[in-house]
Amino acid sequence: MHTGGKTLAFLIASSMLSACGGGGGGTVGPTPPAVTTTFTTWRTDVAGKAIQVDGVGKQVSYTYDVANKKIDTITNLQDVPAASAVFAFDNAGVLTGLFLSSAPTTLAFTASDLSTLSVNTVVDPDFVVGVNTSSRAIISNPRSTAWDYQSFGVWESGLDTDHGYYGAVSLGAPTADTAIPGSGTANSTFTGKVIGSYVTAGGLGNTVLATLNVGVDWGTRSLTLSTSNTQISADGATFSPNTGLDMTGMLSYLPGANGFSGTLTSSSGLTGNSTGQFYGPNAEELGGVFFLQGSGLETYSGAYGAKITP
Repeated sequence: MHTGGKTLAFLIASSMLSACGGGGGGTVGPTPPAVTTTFTTWRTDVAGKAIQVDGVGKQVSYTYDVANKKIDTITNLQDVPAASAVFAFDNAGVLTGLFLSSAPTTLAFTASDLSTLSVNTVVDPDFVVGVNTSSRAIISNPRSTAWDYQSFGVWESGLDTDHGYYGAVSLGAPTADTAIPGSGTANSTFTGKVIGSYVTAGGLGNTVLATLNVGVDWGTRSLTLSTSNTQISADGATFSPNTGLDMTGMLSYLPGANGFSGTLTSSSGLTGNSTGQFYGPNAEELGGVFFLQGSGLETYSGAYGAKITP
């Protein structure tokens, strides 16, 4: 979903990843450092550590019309059940590297590739942007106080070619099945954000930001998801409202399991699947990924994260 030329639509905002050249698998640039820490929460000391965070994702492959600066085809939608990322921090606790694995793509960003997302000239500290010559990504900032137990974002590879992959990831410390609240627990509300990528029917890419609200009925194991305040940007910097991409949907999970799924629909009629899970020792947070489709090339994909409202 290249925006404004040779950049993907969702990539406007932020991230930590870098992608493979040639639009396919493999790694270009630095390799991930040796993992030193198993992820549990961002609230622990991260200084001098390389922390691996595991999770799930969705992705597609695409071809790009260089002459007309638009997406030509979008194919091979697939779930990625073993996505992961390594976050590297210096001795002062500053994020200096980010390495994402979403088979067959490996993205790698170093300190000079990373910056904070800016929306209409206002810094959004909740997201980080990663950009290099072959890939881009936007991911939740691990040093933000918005989320304690997860990270989520969107990415794209193949910026230096006429084809590649793009997708979304939801990563974190999943809640143990036995720790998910059950029948008799009061319903809960989770609030958070969405970062996404929107491709028009004509193949033009845009980055998307939105506010997320999820109501969870622990007794029926159901989630009612809605988004609002949706904004899109064709250049990754100037965002404007787009209520057509506001989403609603119902998701559910099985007894004794952590992993929900369901169908989401946008106000404009795009529809598709979302999958996710609860994060934290006691399901304090939730996150997921989605991919919605319309006619032609029109697609809206992304990731979301939310924290329980006290």
